[in-house]
Amino acid sequence: MDWNIVKTSGTCGRCEKSIREEEIIYSCLFLDNTSFSRTDFCEDCWNNNAGIPFFSFWKTRIPKKDESKKKVVDNAAIFNLFLRLGDNEKYRDEPWAKNMRYVLALFLMRKKLLKLQNQGTDDMGDFMEFYSTEDDKLFKIHNPKLSEEEVTKLNDEILKLFDPAHVSQSALLELAQDSAAT
Repeated sequence: MDWNIVKTSGTCGRCEKSIREEEIIYSCLFLDNTSFSRTDFCEDCWNNNAGIPFFSFWKTRIPKKDESKKKVVDNAAIFNLFLRLGDNEKYRDEPWAKNMRYVLALFLMRKKLLKLQNQGTDDMGDFMEFYSTEDDKLFKIHNPKLSEEEVTKLNDEILKLFDPAHVSQSALLELAQDSAAT
């Protein structure tokens, strides 16, 4: 899958108003047949344009330039993307979606939003079953047998989607490397 990740331009994707430090923005992921892209919207445009056809979104704040870079990823946004990838009939069986969902599941397990309930093998290969107390649901995720390089690349791509400043982070990578052998 191609990734169309554009650094925050400092302007709203709709009205092109300049976005200031510490301003609240809404970051949206858009999905077409071949790519994810990210666009940021100021709060006014978000509140006045309910028809934005996003795949997933999260609310965030533009950090101060001199603010220390925190290694934080919005757990709710990650969980939402995990759910949306599994619910979307058009994409859920695509290899890129399975790979992303696997890495997201590992991250969510580390953050204790998913609990490992069971592991096993079926006709599709090795799998893990995760339980979500928030949704009271069980999710069966097959291990796509990603190499360390593939996990690293996918991790970096996910972080670029979710980090408004596009700062390099390792929160997902650490977990994925620890769990890739399962």
